[in-house]
Amino acid sequence: MLLKNNQPQAVWTGSTNITDGGIFGHSNVGHVVNDMSVASSYHDYWKLLAVDPKFPLSRPGVEALTPTPVPGSSPRQATSVLFSPRSGVKLLSWYAEQAVAAQSMLCMTFAFGINKAFVPVFDTPFGGLRYALLDNDGNRPEPEAEVLRLRKLPFNRFAVGSLIRVNCFDKWLKEGLSRLNSHVPYIHTKFMLIDPLGSNPIVISGSANFSDPSTNANDENMLVIQGDTTVADIYLTEFFRLWNHYAFREWLAKNQGNPNVTPQFLKVDDTWRNIYFGNTEQSRQRVLFSGATS
Repeated sequence: MLLKNNQPQAVWTGSTNITDGGIFGHSNVGHVVNDMSVASSYHDYWKLLAVDPKFPLSRPGVEALTPTPVPGSSPRQATSVLFSPRSGVKLLSWYAEQAVAAQSMLCMTFAFGINKAFVPVFDTPFGGLRYALLDNDGNRPEPEAEVLRLRKLPFNRFAVGSLIRVNCFDKWLKEGLSRLNSHVPYIHTKFMLIDPLGSNPIVISGSANFSDPSTNANDENMLVIQGDTTVADIYLTEFFRLWNHYAFREWLAKNQGNPNVTPQFLKVDDTWRNIYFGNTEQSRQRVLFSGATS
């Protein structure tokens, strides 16, 4: 936080832990907000945390500083802040309401799996596309099955963190992890993009994992930014940089040693275009990025 004459001027926030792993080990975001009102909210929050209270004792002050939005409501202003811990998980339900209200595109990152509040979001039939980028697919049979079921729906596109373990294809080099992180090797960002290509996008970004503990037990912060197309463009570019990076690596890992999978070469006729028309994920993505929907 930047203070001038003891008055808050700006704040740096996001998902990045100030550690080697946070900076060099996995995906993260650092977000600078040059807004005195927002900075003041963070300063007030810092003063609440400075005495290091147990989370049951900090909840009333946190909820007074940033009340939980009313169910069914939209973001209160262009840029607002939501802190944790707070009583219950009503805030998660509000995030899910924002997500399911997307008109054409939803993009979310999940560092610790898909919370149950968001399963109905990805289950709801949708004319656009919902993207999810996960650090892992659950690591246990039940959440793995849930992720597999959701990603089979035609309006969902998922990618899961992975790496190139062996040189399966010509000229692809074996990769290795940084070994700087023991729990989250790939995706540590926690952000949601609602209609990021539209005229009134919503970006929700910060340190909270879209989970129960990050809502009712941990000290967390989230920015809610509405209507800033520049910010949405930056987040969307980073999201798809990561999504395409890991979608390829996940596909490669799943097909390791499969003799029926070979490198794809350019086709000499126009059959390459077939998957970009009709009721396919690629067709939906073509429509979104061509500007056919707002």
